Amino acid sequence: MLEDLVGSRYRTIKERLNKNILDSLLQSELLNRGIKAKYQYGVFDYNGNELIVDSVSNINKIRQSGFYSQLFPNEMMETPHFLSVFFPHKKGYLLKTMWLMLSTSVLLLIIIVWAFTFTIQTIFKQKKLSEVKNDFISNMTHELKTPISTISLACEALSDKDMSSDEEVRKNYVGMISQENKRLGLLVESVLKSATWDKEDLKLKKEDFNLHQVIIEVSDNILIQVESKLGSLHKNLNASKTIISADKVHITNLIYNLLDNANKYSPETPEITIETENIKEGLLLTISDEGQGIKRENLTKIFEKFYRVPTGNIHNVKGFGLGLNYVKAIIERHGGEISASSVFGKGTKFKIYIPFSHNENI
Repeated sequence: MLEDLVGSRYRTIKERLNKNILDSLLQSELLNRGIKAKYQYGVFDYNGNELIVDSVSNINKIRQSGFYSQLFPNEMMETPHFLSVFFPHKKGYLLKTMWLMLSTSVLLLIIIVWAFTFTIQTIFKQKKLSEVKNDFISNMTHELKTPISTISLACEALSDKDMSSDEEVRKNYVGMISQENKRLGLLVESVLKSATWDKEDLKLKKEDFNLHQVIIEVSDNILIQVESKLGSLHKNLNASKTIISADKVHITNLIYNLLDNANKYSPETPEITIETENIKEGLLLTISDEGQGIKRENLTKIFEKFYRVPTGNIHNVKGFGLGLNYVKAIIERHGGEISASSVFGKGTKFKIYIPFSHNENI
């Protein structure tokens, strides 16, 4: 096409090229290829000397542009000349024309990363649930096996005519069956009730009572177990205002659970301390022990349902892992708070804040 610009092949390159026609041809060719970006062009000889330049201020950029082509390549005897095209706003033009594609790509990348993260989290959650389920089944099997075995042995003994003829022996075995049967009932009931602890339909039967009186009653009941291990239980009841409006049964149960844990997880002689004090509009109940303590990585999980602190393969502490989950659920339903701190090998401390009164519907 450029041969059309040639008036005579023996004229100089400046005479053979018309700047306006060259610009029109460039513009037409770029539009045919869908390129509407602004451009600048120049014609240079073999040594890089400019002959025709569209923009004097960008001569070097035009000369060094990667978009160039040789003029009149079929003329073997002539010194080669080159047409170079420079796009001053190339990056901005590319971003402008590709913004939809780039935005779509970024959106797809975000969706893929989110889906991958969600999948990984789901896998870990399912793995954790599987481990909790297996631990719970193992604990439940162990806990239920003992009373069932005891009842079975007692029934076998009663089926023996010689043993059942003795009224005292018979009463002992019947009492044993009754006691183990009650224990089975309590175990099953604790599992069934755990499903309602975190539901809204759990209703509290609130009444006004003295928290110190409940603490004394519970501590007296568990003192026998503590003293059987040659331990001691200290009470520092320093709160001056002790009347609270709460569910007495649940509050009694949670105090018993915490004291029972402090006793069970003290491998040698238990040293348990109960303290109370008034803070804000309620009481702060602190129960601490000098037992085996809890490792830091396990401390954040102790309030999870069915979770039990690992003790290796030794099943020396009974339970389903429902106690602390129950305590947390009841405390929160009363509008209170519970926190735990522990030093492994030195003991554990629980702090429970119980407000004097709380409307659970708020």
